[in-house]
Amino acid sequence: DRDGLLERFDKFLAIAAKHGISVMPVLFDDCGFSATGASDQVNPHAGKQADPIPGVHNSRWVPSPGPAMVRDRSTYGRLEVYVKGMIGRFAKDERILLWDLYNEPGNSGLGDESYLLVEASFGWAREVGPTQPLTVGTAGAQVVSPGGKIDTRRLELSDVNTFHTYGPRKAMAHDIAHFKRLGRPVLCTEWMARTLGSNWAADLPLLKDEKVGCYNWGLVKGRTQTHYPWSNKPWTKEPAVWFCDLFHADGTPYDENEIKVIGTLTGQARSASSKVGGVPVAKVLERLGAKLELGSEVKDLDRYSTHFDRTDPNRDGKHTKEEFVDKGRYMTPRARAGIFRAADGNADGVVTKAEYVLNRIITDEAKAIVQAMDDDEDGLVKRAEFVKHAAKLLADHELAEQVYNAFDANADGAIIIPEYLRVWGQWARAGRQPAERRIAARRAKLAECP
Repeated sequence: DRDGLLERFDKFLAIAAKHGISVMPVLFDDCGFSATGASDQVNPHAGKQADPIPGVHNSRWVPSPGPAMVRDRSTYGRLEVYVKGMIGRFAKDERILLWDLYNEPGNSGLGDESYLLVEASFGWAREVGPTQPLTVGTAGAQVVSPGGKIDTRRLELSDVNTFHTYGPRKAMAHDIAHFKRLGRPVLCTEWMARTLGSNWAADLPLLKDEKVGCYNWGLVKGRTQTHYPWSNKPWTKEPAVWFCDLFHADGTPYDENEIKVIGTLTGQARSASSKVGGVPVAKVLERLGAKLELGSEVKDLDRYSTHFDRTDPNRDGKHTKEEFVDKGRYMTPRARAGIFRAADGNADGVVTKAEYVLNRIITDEAKAIVQAMDDDEDGLVKRAEFVKHAAKLLADHELAEQVYNAFDANADGAIIIPEYLRVWGQWARAGRQPAERRIAARRAKLAECP
């Protein structure tokens, strides 16, 4: 289904670009985690894929094109059509950062049998003249012996040197030094194995200081089950420490401190874009009807304060994560974690009464505004529903579309409360005074009223 593949891939690129994400497509892969060793698992096949094996890391990942085709040179004509078709179609597409032609060639016991396909892939790709650089990624220098036949050739042919590191900081430092000596741009295109020593707080500053880009393995815990460590037998319970992945399926972080490290080092900590569609986010919220704390009355502030006091056992006027999330009694632990993260406006690990009150004001108002657009009352605000109402409030149909895009994190055309609250909450705080000043100022203003 050549046309279908190209169409679906183009759609994927559009979704990634909407969120400011560039893409490094990988065309071939010798890495396989087949648990059975059966032919239909070692080699890829079309049609319905088998369900994951419970407790097994990446249990249904198969190589592509698979050992059978790698070894059979008579099939290379089909592979050439595939490579030229994919790269040729997107050869000048700015959404693509670079092409990884072949992931870990020689893996799965193939060894040097993959050499010819590596070399052929570079030739086919160059014939269609892509503007993006080409690479072939492999394990780090501490795993691959420099001078190996495939590794030597792929380093000669790659425009960018890419490597994979699953280990402690010293392994990352070793690989960076090794590949930078070769005089070409360097990217770490696989990384993050907590139980093998990978560490966000230790590794990410090193990568930033060395000006080496990095792709971590795993965003959301899901079907591939890469939160389980590599193992020869299935895990019978959830691992105490995740191997890969950053988020639970509902969007809550596995480790909030890791997210803070990422935000701090990328300059995006607790911040949001100041504009959407060229319009300041504060103005967008105002046009949608948000008044924030300026719309609250004394009774509202007192009610939220009372709610806070009920969950503040030592009456010190602040919540720690342990108090609110770990020992809380209301809602689920994940829900409490989400509220805590949103309310902690200065990201200091403590939620004050003012931060809690402001967060309740922001979220209750946001839910009232957005859920009023749910015309069929099914709990999902679809794009058509939102744009119909928001276009009138914003007096700009295109702006309404862009606001919806910002809220629709997974680009599925339907937003739910936690999804849009994450963005709304950031916008409601961006460039404004701390919660203490905002709530104190509102109380002072209300005290002036007769």
